[in-house]
Formats: sequence, structure tokens, C-alpha cells
Amino acid sequence: IEPVSPLFTMDRAPVNKSVEKSDKIKTLMVNGFGANEVMNYPFVKKEDIGNIPFDQKRIIETVDEKEAPFLRYSMINGLMKNLFENLKNYKDFTLFEFGRVYFDNAEKKRFAVISTGKSSEFLKMKKIAVSISKELKTPPIRFNRIKEDFMSADTILHPGRSAVVSAVKYDLGILGELHPVLLKKYGIDVPATYMELDVEQLYDLPERALKFTSLFKFPSTSFDVTVIVPDKTEADQLLKIIKKSVDSKLLVETMIVDHFKGSPIPEGHLSISFRIVLNGKERTLTADEMRSVQQKLFNDFRKEGYKISGD
Repeated sequence: IEPVSPLFTMDRAPVNKSVEKSDKIKTLMVNGFGANEVMNYPFVKKEDIGNIPFDQKRIIETVDEKEAPFLRYSMINGLMKNLFENLKNYKDFTLFEFGRVYFDNAEKKRFAVISTGKSSEFLKMKKIAVSISKELKTPPIRFNRIKEDFMSADTILHPGRSAVVSAVKYDLGILGELHPVLLKKYGIDVPATYMELDVEQLYDLPERALKFTSLFKFPSTSFDVTVIVPDKTEADQLLKIIKKSVDSKLLVETMIVDHFKGSPIPEGHLSISFRIVLNGKERTLTADEMRSVQQKLFNDFRKEGYKISGD
């Protein structure tokens, strides 16, 4: 190959799309989120299997490795140990890893992120997932309720603060706050968040066509709304209400800016805050128009049985 490559020239060599996409994600994680990449051996000990229950019939046992005789079936084992060791010196950090998992006599490539400290918030982990989707130009990703036994999510993640990451008709992975019981098993006493994605499915998604729009001639304006909902309410339900309520000609962007659970929020409920960005396109919106949009949205939330903060 080496003698032929100068004649063939490297610019004519086919690009490995998988490697190219992995490099994009690595650059995003390091430059965009200040994360560090780690690499772990794929072997796990018997006690690690006990920490994260998994169907024993699906676990592959090796012949040569005596100390750690099993192949990992999730990226979580190694990253939990990385988390424990790094907490001895640091309190705020994000780690990520590309690797393979093994079960059912097959192997799959995975991408995983673990985070603690200021960057460990659930919404920030969602931001990482959305940023990866934008970087790879995939169809928009969605966050749905965890399905039973999917990627061992019920034992890895907090049941009320986790989600399945989906795009088109595929479930790509899981993200959320790590389960307190799991953290305790590894001797960790601080909150942390985790995400694990199926790289092969992620990379197989069709590339989204880019759309270009002209810059706004007039400044945008925004307002926030905080809704108090039952803690099992999915954010997508609330986003659909916003999309239906606000005139599509005015709506520029809707984003979740905060969530809170605890006093003075009633037990079994949480508050979710949204920022609604509006633009009149051809004119500046008046204060009366803003109030009209705001009041209509508040009333639409109330009609659905939700309470607006301040009511």
C-alpha cells in the first residue's frame, strides 16, 4: 500500500464516514463542552455485573482473562470507575468514551458520556445530545419515556429523570441522572448524569438537508413561562401546546431553560420553564401583541389542566 499511495494520491482515497463522524463528535465534546476522552478495557469483573443487573444468558465470558472474565455489555462499568477516581481530585468534569459492547455473540459500537458537578444537570446532557445531532446533520432527535429493559436504563438511571434518545423511528440510546443506588454501589455520593448512544444507528441516520432563511430585519423579543405539572409529564406534551397556541408566523424558537422539583412546588409535581422567542419578521412587535400571545398561551396551558407559576 505504501509504494502505491503516492501514485494514487491521498486526496483520491475514499473517506471513512464512520471515523469522520467520530472525529466531529470528539472535537465537539472537547471544544464545545470541555470534556476529556477516556479509554477503558472491555473486560469487567463479576462484582461489576452484580452492580448493574443484566440477563446472564446474554453475557459473554472470556477464556484468557481470569481477573475480569466477562466482556462489557454497557459502557457504564468503566466510566463509573473513571468517575470515582477523578472525584478524588476534581468536582466538576465531563468524560466521554467510544467503545464496543458485547452480548448475544455480537458486538456494537457505543458512545457514552458521564458528567458531574456544575455540568451534570439533566438539561445540559440533553444539550450535548442535541448538539451532536446538529453537528452530524441528522433528523431532529426526540426525548421519550424510558422503555422497560431498554439498555438496562431502569437500573442505571433515575426513573423520573431519564429519557430515551430517538430519531425518525429509531431508539438511539438513553440519558439521564444516574440512579442513587448505583452511585452508592460505587462509593459515589454526588449526583451525576450519563448518556449512552448506539453509534451504528446514529451514523446510519439520513443527513438532514440544510435550510437557509434571511436574517431578521427587526429585533426579536422573548418571554418566559413557568408551568407546574405532574412529575411524570413529558416536556414534549408542553412543547406541542406552545406550538399550537403561538402563531407560527411569529414563533422563532422555544427552549427549556430550567426545571425544579421541591418546596414550594407541591409534592409529585415539578416546574418547567420555557423561553418563547418571537419576531414580527416585517415589523417590531408591540407590547400589546406580546401580552396577547402570552395571555393566550397561559390560558391554553390552564385549559389542559396545568398551573402557571404565579397563579
